[in-house]
Order: sequence, then structure tokens, then C-alpha cells
Amino acid sequence: MYKEHGELGDNTYYIVDIDKRDSIFLIVGIFVLLTVIIARYKGIKAILSLVIVVGIIYNIFLPMISNGYSPILISTLCALLCSTITIFLTTGFSQKGLVAILGAVSGVVIAGIVSMYFSYKMAMTGFVSVEALNYSTLLQGIKIREIISAGVILGSMGAVMDVSMSISSALTELRKRSADITKKDIFESGMRIGEDIIGTMVNTLILAYIGSGILSTLFIYLQKEQFPLIRILNFESVAADIIRAFAGSIGILVAVPITSYLCCIIFTKKIAEFQLFFIVLWEQSG
Repeated sequence: MYKEHGELGDNTYYIVDIDKRDSIFLIVGIFVLLTVIIARYKGIKAILSLVIVVGIIYNIFLPMISNGYSPILISTLCALLCSTITIFLTTGFSQKGLVAILGAVSGVVIAGIVSMYFSYKMAMTGFVSVEALNYSTLLQGIKIREIISAGVILGSMGAVMDVSMSISSALTELRKRSADITKKDIFESGMRIGEDIIGTMVNTLILAYIGSGILSTLFIYLQKEQFPLIRILNFESVAADIIRAFAGSIGILVAVPITSYLCCIIFTKKIAEFQLFFIVLWEQSG
């Protein structure tokens, strides 16, 4: 950032920054282009779902919490809505989509509950940054403490949704290949698939939170001689990041058995026959 000034007539103009819009549009354009080239029609649907999700957060989530509604409640409802839209746009209205939605929402809700419990247990205020303190007058009437849990719910939604969708899709194919597979086999297969996913996905979520707060982490490292570990762990910003990272990871972990179990319930012959009955009835009525 730089600052220059010049005079034109009776006015003085200052240049305080570089216009970043062209670079922003360029990187977004590259992302959209690669998505469409690589994923084709599903890539278009993925971009559409991303636009809808951003629209929901900007037009529903932020206005409602600014009006004093519970951030945890609103973020849970938004997570349910976003998961439903994203998964159904990707898979269509199907069994595996339904299982993925239920598994993802279950994991996200549990992550929110864990984060809320530890936020209150640690007596967190919600003011985890200098910006929050500086603009505290704008935050009057907003339940600041719940913002941490709301961030966990929204922040972990994508990773949990990915895990649930991967397990549901794999078990759907397994069920199609082996119609006589038992519930136990479906569950055990889901758990084995989940074990492979968990190793990378947990690291992904924790590293994402570390990366987003890398500057704060650097400041703490540079002052490590002045602050002992016990003091660092009691910084609210550090504690909040720990809650976000590990509560979100817990959501990923519990999504694996929940999704696997839901597949056992939904991918049974009785339910398949029950759905077939309604499909035939619908076709006859049409």
C-alpha cells in the first residue's frame, strides 16, 4: 500500500491503494473456467450451488444475526438449507443424496453443540480479534458469544458434507453391485471407507484454520520468549481457533458412523420395495 497526492484545480487527490478488482475478477474467472472444463456439467451445477450458498449467507444469515437472532440457530438452519441445495444439485433427488444430507447435518449440528459447550465452559466473550473490540459499538444487540459456534457450523459444513457424500456415494454403488449385502456389511464398509477419508480430511480442516490465522500465529511465535505456553493457550483468539478446528474435526469424525448407519437403514430391501411401490403408483396416476 502506498500514498501519493497531487493537486488538480482547487481539489487535492490522494492515492491510497491499488484497485484490486481486476485481479479478483481474474482469479475468480480462472476458478470458474477450470471448474467447467474439468467437471463440465457438474462443474456448472457446483458453481451454481456456490453462488446460492453465498447468497444465503449474505442475504439470510448475516441480516438475521445482525437483528439479534441466535447465530447458532440461524447457522444450523442455513447449513441444512445449503447442504440440501448443494447435494441435490449434485446428485439429484436420490437415496444417496438424502443420506448425505442427513449425515452432513448431523455432523455439523454435533460440531456446533461441542463448540457451544466449550465456548461457555471457557467463558469466551466472542471478542476474539482487535477488530471486534474496535467495532464493539456496531455489535450491540448481537449475541457475540454464539458467533464462535456459528462459525464452526458454517466452517465445517463443506468438509462434513464432503465426507458424508463420499461415503453415501460409495455405499450406494456397493449396494447396486451386491443386492444381497447385509446391513452389517454396509456399515463395516462405510466405516472402512471413512477411515481412509478421515486421515486427510481432519488435517485439511485443522490446517485451513491454522492458515487463516497464520499472521496471529506468527506474532505469537515471535513473542514466545515473552509469553509462556500457559499464557498463550489462554488468549481468547487462540482458544477460539482451537475450538473451531477440533469441534469441526469432531463433526467430521461422527459423520462417518452416522452416515454409514443411515445407509444401513435406508438401503434395505423393505425401504427399496416401499419406494418402488410409490414410483409405480405415481407412474400409473400420470
